[in-house]
Amino acid sequence: MQEFPQEVKRILKSVTKMIIRPYIYGLILCLVYFIGLSLYAQNPSNPDFKDFGLWTKGALQYKIKKWTFSADQQFRTEQNSTALDKNITQLESKFKLSRKFGLGAGLRYVGINDNEGAIREYENHWRVQFSITFKPKKPLDKKKIKRLAFQYRLQYQRQKEIGKGELDGVFPRSAWRLKATAEYNIKKWKLDPKLSYELFFHKQIGAFTAFKFFTGFICTS
Repeated sequence: MQEFPQEVKRILKSVTKMIIRPYIYGLILCLVYFIGLSLYAQNPSNPDFKDFGLWTKGALQYKIKKWTFSADQQFRTEQNSTALDKNITQLESKFKLSRKFGLGAGLRYVGINDNEGAIREYENHWRVQFSITFKPKKPLDKKKIKRLAFQYRLQYQRQKEIGKGELDGVFPRSAWRLKATAEYNIKKWKLDPKLSYELFFHKQIGAFTAFKFFTGFICTS
């Protein structure tokens, strides 16, 4: 049997180390976490179990020249981290126009567990989105500042519930989103701090109606 060339083996090993292995480990940790909390929440002594909301995400990404293709799966909870609120699957592509500008387009499926109000059901939604990103030139040439990167994104999105229309009292929702992100690359360290702030402008209302703040770390290879 003919063996794989060394170059192919090297690529497969790199993909396994950088993408597949962390993704599997993350899914295992999330599964263990949810099982543990589920057992605690179902304890008869905790009928009104509430703790916190939890967002988990696993993603795969592939780059070729100026194109980047990604697929991710998200699970979101609200007041009870063991009760699923949203199930999200997204496909997205990005194209690098230049060093400063980029374009993006994505398709998202959103499953919503509607457990409030008179009608409680599981809703299925789809969303399309288009975005443009801008990375400004770094203002100073000092070594510490050069490791600090900023990015701005303007995104338009339109979401609609599957199988329902205006006769059912369900209308598409459109929104503009403006996001600012700051990221610092720590030398010889794979966990880099990231900070972002995002505003939501809903077209139907005609005003900014929400904002999202994120702080955390991203793992770099």
